[in-house]
Amino acid sequence: MATVHPTAVIESGAELDQHVQVGPYAIIGAEARIGARAVVGSHTVLEGRVELGSECRIGSHNEAIHTLTEAYRIVFFLDLNTSQALERMEQELPSSPEVQRFIDFIKRSLRGISK
Repeated sequence: MATVHPTAVIESGAELDQHVQVGPYAIIGAEARIGARAVVGSHTVLEGRVELGSECRIGSHNEAIHTLTEAYRIVFFLDLNTSQALERMEQELPSSPEVQRFIDFIKRSLRGISK
């Protein structure tokens, strides 16, 4: 069964597979097809003949935004060097693709980052 936020709009004819999550203020048009365990983030609009595959994500979740904001705070606003900031992010923040991409970017940087 799909989990749909009360503010989301799902037009008649849209196909939502099992365990789909639809976030606040998302709009899913009549011709859209959403695969099993897919996540449609808040304020996302899917119109026309669009198909979101199984276990895919589109849009942002508030939790992901909050976690990424905390990662930026650790790197840019705390009095830590880059190594300390990376260590703190890896220890304190929940695992997420967004934060991992940020960490990997910093680690791959040849000249460091500007703070």
